[in-house]
Formats: sequence, structure tokens, C-alpha cells
Amino acid sequence: MRISEIVPEKGFLRSWLNYCDPFEFSDAYAIFAMLAAASAAVDHRVRVNPDTEPSPYPNLFVILYGPSGARKGTAMKKALKLMATALEHDERSPTILPRSFTFERLMTKLSDQSEEQGRCEGIIVSDEFQRLVGGREYQADNMGFMTELWDCNPAYTRDTHAHGTEELVDPYVTCCACLTPDGVKKIDPAVLDSGGLRRMLIVPSYRPKRIAAHPIGDVALFEALSVVFRERLGGQAFPDDTSMKLSTDTMDAMTHWYETDVRKRLETCNEREGYFLSCIQAQALKVGAVIQILETGDPYVLELDSFNIACRLLEDLMPEMFAVYSGLVPTEFARHRAAAIRTVAGAGGEMSTSALVKALVQSLGVKHKDIMEVVLSLIHDGLLFQNGGKIRDHREHNVGARSSASCGATATDTERSGSDGSGAPVVGAPE
Repeated sequence: MRISEIVPEKGFLRSWLNYCDPFEFSDAYAIFAMLAAASAAVDHRVRVNPDTEPSPYPNLFVILYGPSGARKGTAMKKALKLMATALEHDERSPTILPRSFTFERLMTKLSDQSEEQGRCEGIIVSDEFQRLVGGREYQADNMGFMTELWDCNPAYTRDTHAHGTEELVDPYVTCCACLTPDGVKKIDPAVLDSGGLRRMLIVPSYRPKRIAAHPIGDVALFEALSVVFRERLGGQAFPDDTSMKLSTDTMDAMTHWYETDVRKRLETCNEREGYFLSCIQAQALKVGAVIQILETGDPYVLELDSFNIACRLLEDLMPEMFAVYSGLVPTEFARHRAAAIRTVAGAGGEMSTSALVKALVQSLGVKHKDIMEVVLSLIHDGLLFQNGGKIRDHREHNVGARSSASCGATATDTERSGSDGSGAPVVGAPE
């Protein structure tokens, strides 16, 4: 990506790139991780383009994508460290949501916040996004919940077995997470296609920009950036219910861009690319609003310069992001996992470990050690359960465990019936 050419020569984002320059992660990681952190600090106080549609809140879901060693986690931690330093004693410091949780626990935490504060907020941080969204049995529910959070609907209610009715009031949740190429293969494509793709900014980078044994950032520059961040995004920077209107130039530019450039893309794109393009106006307004506040400190008018930077970032991001979409296909490993779940279910929900392994080796024609890896991954992800020499499936296990469970989602029969083309449920759980 041509990040350095897009970011203005002066301003907050350029200074952030200068601070990050000694480190190994890419400029793309640096900028989008910072945009995610800054969007969390906005904390439901700003609504963009309030007079017409789309009229989003500027919460962003950023996924840093690349192989192990691309320094995704380092980029994420640097941005979050600046946010935490700047807002350490601030009344509106974003809640860092746990790196490891079930979405039912997240629902409960946000519901508790709603009761105590009359609203709920936070930034989801995860080193492994595929583990965050969970196994095949959970993915549809989890991504559906993520969709609701991105939309910032004023209220969201869900009935749960463990906690009864839980309600989220004015939820404002952002996300900054990491994802590997291997990880994306373990996510059920149908789950993302249902709405997840258009809400996530997947930022690819495949290698460190440099090799640095002991990179050190400029401490004075970091402190100066922290001061600016606090002045422009802290609790006293602007009030709740702030409306960021579009300047006349911005409105004209957005109309032209959408009705010409985006329309041309929609005429030739594939289905998955179309999911993102259908939401690109809202994405541009979200990104543009965060840039406007970071660069100028003005939360009241989205100026043309900030909107143009947002559009250029998205235009530059799309080709590489769409290339990632091609990795969303069922893998042999996923099909073997589906076969294992189907075999246990066909045996009444319980069978011996040895019988399961033998049946899979015979039916799939794969090695014993490969089947053991499949079974162990399902046990690890909570899709199969081992008790002594017996293996039980998810539904059988939950019959006895549901009443005492404090968290965990139960998939519907429809969710279990997703297909990889062979009639078997696609199991796309994380490693």
C-alpha cells in the first residue's frame, strides 16, 4: 500500500508514521491500528452526516492481516499504548475488552455497563481474530453480534439461558485484531459473507518493512503525540451528541465518487467485493471523521481534505483486501472436522475415541496422526468433548451442562446445517 504517499506531509498521522518508522511493522498497520484506537476514543459522541443517509458513528473494525512475523501485534500494541497513555486519567478512556472471551461474556459485560452507566462501550482487542469468532457452532451468532455492534443501533436485546434478558444501551464498540492467512482458512466463508466482510477493514501486509534488532521510538515525539491525542479526543474535547456535518465540497465529492468510481466497481465486481462496496460510503465517512478529528481537532465539520484521505486509503486498501477474500474457501482440514462432527452425531452423540478415529481413517483415507489433529482441534475449540475414552458432541454435552454454564452460545439447527458443497457442515474453527 502507498500509505506514505496518501498521508499528508504534516499533521498527526504523519508524525505517527515518523514515530513508527524505526519499527518493523508496515505503514499500513501503523495507520489503521491508530485509526482503530482513535475511533474507540470518540466513544459514541459524534454522529457523521446526521441529515441524510448514510449517517454512521465512526467506530471501526480493523483487522491486521498477514503471516506470523509481519509484526501485526506490535503495531496494534503501539497504537493502543498511545491511546492509553493519552487518556490514562481521562473520564472517557475506552474500555479495553478482554483478549479472550466468548461473545456471550461480552454481551454480559456490555449489558452490565448499560445498567451502570446508561450506555456501553469498549474496544475489542485480539491477537487471533479467528479464535475470537470461535468454532463453526458459534461463528454465525458471533458475527451477527459483531454486525449489530458495528451498526451502533441504539438498543440491542438478547435472551440468554444463563442471564435471562440482557440489553445493550447505545453500544459503541470498536475492534482491532490480527488475522493470519492460515486463520482466515478456518473461518466459515458463509459466516463472513452474511455481513461481516463489509464491516471489516482487512489490512494486509506480508513482511516486515525492515529488519531491526532493537528498534526504539522517539520518546519525545510519543509524548507530544499523546498530548495532541488527549486534546483532540479526550473527554473534554467535545460533548456527547455532537453532529459532524459534511461541508458542501465534501458532500459533492462523496456524491461524485459514489456515483462514478464506486458504481463502475459495482458493475464488474464479484459478490464478495460487492458486499464491501455496498457499505463503502459508510466506511469512508467513518474513516474520514476519525481523520478529521485527529488532524484538525474539529468534530463538527467533515472537510474535503479529510474525506479525500479516507477515500484514497480505502481505494488503496481494496485490491489487497479483495485478494484476501479469495482465501475464504473450505479447506481439507475444515472438511475433515465436519466429517468428525457428523460421525459423532451419527453415532447418537457419543462414541469411543478409538472408534471415531478408526471410522475417520477408513472413510477419509487419511493418516491416523492427521485425524488425531482434527479431533484434538475440535476438543480444543469446544465442538467435541472428551470424557475418559469417550467423545461427545456439542449438543450432547450441553444437555447436561447448560444449566450450570455461565457462558457459551448454542447454535441453531439452521447454523449447523451450513454446507461445504458435500452436504457436511463446514467447520471453520480457529487453531
